[in-house]
Amino acid sequence: MAGEPIYVSAHSLVELVYAVENHVAKVPRTPNADPADRIIVATAEVLGIPVVSSDRHLPGMTQNPVIW
Repeated sequence: MAGEPIYVSAHSLVELVYAVENHVAKVPRTPNADPADRIIVATAEVLGIPVVSSDRHLPGMTQNPVIW
């Protein structure tokens, strides 16, 4: 419900960090070295979903579809 706290186990947070660290390292820094964009691309790749963005650099960073 709105306003209720959400509890997350420490293990879940560690797994998330490992997934992002390992996958972000695989996302090329060129054509875009922006860490936020690299995290967005890595997250989409881990989840197997398209990237939604108007950033013209993102298609060169992923094999996933980019929805404009």
